[in-house]
Amino acid sequence: MGWSGSTFNRLYSWVTDFQAGGDALYIDAEKMDEEFDEFKEGLEALLLRDGSNSPSANIGWGNNKITNLGAPTASSDAARYNEVLLSLGKYATATFTLSSDTITPTQAIFKIDTESAASTDDVDTITASSFATGSVIIVSAANASRDVVLKDGTGNLENYNDEDITLTDVDQFVMYHYDGTNWEEMWRSRSLEYSQTYTTSSAGTVLTLLSTDATASSGPNLVLRRDSASPAASDLMGTLSFQGDDSGGNATTYAQVGSVLVDPTNTSEDGRLFIQTMIAGTLTQEGYWEGGLVLGSATGAAKGVGTINAAGDIYKNNSAYTNPDYVLEHYFNGKIERFAEKEGADKYEGLIPLDALRDYIERHYRLPGIDDEAAGAFARSDTALLKIEELTLYILELEERIKQLEE
Repeated sequence: MGWSGSTFNRLYSWVTDFQAGGDALYIDAEKMDEEFDEFKEGLEALLLRDGSNSPSANIGWGNNKITNLGAPTASSDAARYNEVLLSLGKYATATFTLSSDTITPTQAIFKIDTESAASTDDVDTITASSFATGSVIIVSAANASRDVVLKDGTGNLENYNDEDITLTDVDQFVMYHYDGTNWEEMWRSRSLEYSQTYTTSSAGTVLTLLSTDATASSGPNLVLRRDSASPAASDLMGTLSFQGDDSGGNATTYAQVGSVLVDPTNTSEDGRLFIQTMIAGTLTQEGYWEGGLVLGSATGAAKGVGTINAAGDIYKNNSAYTNPDYVLEHYFNGKIERFAEKEGADKYEGLIPLDALRDYIERHYRLPGIDDEAAGAFARSDTALLKIEELTLYILELEERIKQLEE
């Protein structure tokens, strides 16, 4: 084979054939075709400078340069050395001054100064004449005493959550990506943290935190941390709000759970967890936990862990007590019908004689119907009312006897 990679080897030598004499003195058509076929194969493998063909495989340049490239205009174009440096931001950081809310940078990392050294100035447009589609820039303020406001949607800047970003310090940075028309925010420094919104048009789960850890350790954990440099008493730590629209289409918080820093003193910190609900158009505190539960606006605050301090009453099924009126019904009628559905009515045996009561108390050191079984506040309150009703009946009986003796 005459053509082999980058080397062409002649198949025949006309001089050698001529010197050999005989039939070799004449041009052989078959040899000519063979030789010119090799020329054809070699020429077809060439990359033409007029761009009429293209490579069919990767090309090694033998450690040589490609020089005098044109400026790229599309993301698929080859980049020149200075454009690679520009994209990577390896030029020294420069400052560009605003003019009519517009800057025209010529490198990827730069600082922005206000027009005429104003205390604050807006950036509506970052001219992209020096950048190709897909370019990335990092911007910051040039002077800590002059605020630079990166305006969302006014010109060609698109920020997260459609919000303006104010650069108040030289250490605050924002990174943008150029999509060919607008600069889209990619990242911002921690001191410029933004809120994030996840939107769905259907009901159901929007966000799930999933842990596949198989140990007994806690997880997944959701942490709401306020990293304040100067924590102080009464600082709000964070809230979980439940919002919806009202009849006027206004976003309204209907309920909220939050926390308050009560005491930030190291090793003796105190905190509070509160619940608020919307009542008659006003977000109202229903209660809070802080060394005990406080309901409403009770005076005296919390009374200690495990206690309840309520501003109002406590109800069970719309009543503070079950009201065991079956005691009185049984005494006067000898049976319970009207209040038969009351809790405890089916077990009530009636008033026992005073002598029997005395014997019971003497033996048990407690009133009948009071035992060691655990009972809630409402059950104990009902028992106390039952005994008050029985004591009232005893008093009435004694009053009757006294009258009889007086007669």
